[in-house]
Amino acid sequence: MPDNTPRAQQNGTPLTAYPLNLPGRIYGSAMPFGLYDPEGTLLPEWRAAAIHSVVLLAELDECREKAGRDLPALYRAEGLSVLSLPIPNYGVPVDGRVSDVITETRKQAEQGRNLLIHCSAGLGRTALFATLLARSVLGLSGPDALAWLGRHQPGALLTPAQIMLIME
Repeated sequence: MPDNTPRAQQNGTPLTAYPLNLPGRIYGSAMPFGLYDPEGTLLPEWRAAAIHSVVLLAELDECREKAGRDLPALYRAEGLSVLSLPIPNYGVPVDGRVSDVITETRKQAEQGRNLLIHCSAGLGRTALFATLLARSVLGLSGPDALAWLGRHQPGALLTPAQIMLIME
């Protein structure tokens, strides 16, 4: 049975590092001020990791409901750029923009910028996007990408539809 303990309790850090051999680093985390970070302790962690851009996978209504604030506006006030790819909770991207956001994420990381990917818990949509990014950057097959995710985020929770997207 997978260990779904929040990462902060598993290894002392609330950020998951995704090794992609790029000049910039890619991290994943839960939503600041959301269910897994009600006190907003993630933002100082992001500052410490020198995050430049946020890949926001939660829908705006979900952000307002769970975090109680306009997260894109908060991020911009923090000096962060925002790459928005709203994906329904437990879902897959539906608007055809996933390849554009992956391309932009990769471009920024190749330029040495550190990026943070998040949804709500940082375990489903975040893991999905990180795995699709790994397929693009590392040239992995679907099965190899899932194995990569298992090594770097063993607590990830993917739905069957998300696994099917990775396997395409």
